[in-house]
Amino acid sequence: MIYLIITTCINNKFGIQNYEHRKNLYLYSIRKTLEYIPKDIKVIIVENNGKRTTYLDDLGVDVHYTTNNSNTYFHKGINELQDIHSVIQSYNIQDDDIIIKMTGRYHLNNYIIILNINGINELQD
Repeated sequence: MIYLIITTCINNKFGIQNYEHRKNLYLYSIRKTLEYIPKDIKVIIVENNGKRTTYLDDLGVDVHYTTNNSNTYFHKGINELQDIHSVIQSYNIQDDDIIIKMTGRYHLNNYIIILNINGINELQD
């Protein structure tokens, strides 16, 4: 199985703290990316500020909430890695599954990379 994990942090601790800008960027980027994702790829958004209702719930894909943004480390990437690990555990992702990780503030411009990854997966089956 192929999983696309889209990482988000609605209430970020690093960088510019502009809620509306971040919200609009996430919504635009995730919607744009979803246009290119085939149905056989499982999309999971992970958000790390605790379980609650957010605008991410309205995007039509699974949203996995963690509390990892409350942890303080020397690098914010550790929080993100913990988010991905949480998704792997919660969804029982296996060693032979493929994970594509994407930051929710970026988006795909086309589907070529997805076709290539999907083709690699079919060759391995």
